[in-house]
Amino acid sequence: MIGIGITLRGVKEAERRYAQAVKETGTAIERAVSRSSLLLSRETRLQLSGRGSSDSFLGKRGAPAPLLGVRSGATRVRITPGGRVYRSGNTYFSAIGSADRYMKMHEEGGTITGNKFLRIPLAAAQTPAGVDREASHSLRSVPGIFFIRSKGGNLFAVRKASRRSRMEFLYLLKPSVTIPARRPFATVRDRVAPQVSALTGGEVAVVMQRANNG
Repeated sequence: MIGIGITLRGVKEAERRYAQAVKETGTAIERAVSRSSLLLSRETRLQLSGRGSSDSFLGKRGAPAPLLGVRSGATRVRITPGGRVYRSGNTYFSAIGSADRYMKMHEEGGTITGNKFLRIPLAAAQTPAGVDREASHSLRSVPGIFFIRSKGGNLFAVRKASRRSRMEFLYLLKPSVTIPARRPFATVRDRVAPQVSALTGGEVAVVMQRANNG
């Protein structure tokens, strides 16, 4: 009779290392998600920092898609700061977004309608940043304002300027405005995806190397 005996050595040590690696991998992934969300937040703010153009009649114009131009800067400030990680089972996740409802419109596109008309401030009604000077007032409360319709059918809110009695065009009035999808969030996500993968892979690789080396 011929017998064969095999002795396994280091099994308990391998099991210990494996258990420790599993524990450390979760921590590493959580760290990678946190760092990735900070990166996404920063890049999203940059995406909302595009430079628009300016027109003597229309005023400050938006930046070309997929960028958004800066007016008051308030939208950038309200972007989720990042860094916070949530867990559901073995899934770690974070979210970057905005509480401003109009950001969904910029992301997906769509049509905005008013009760009667939407008012679009022209150069004469804008602050240097391109914000409506009379945003907190109704048009009828603006001194000297009246309405005219152009030959092309556009309705304008105007008033007589102080010099030489010329008309000052303040607002273009529209029943609705269609906004194309600019997709600033999706653009940032796609651009940063390789960096997120590298961050995650790098964190896990460190854990695996430590486990293999004891």
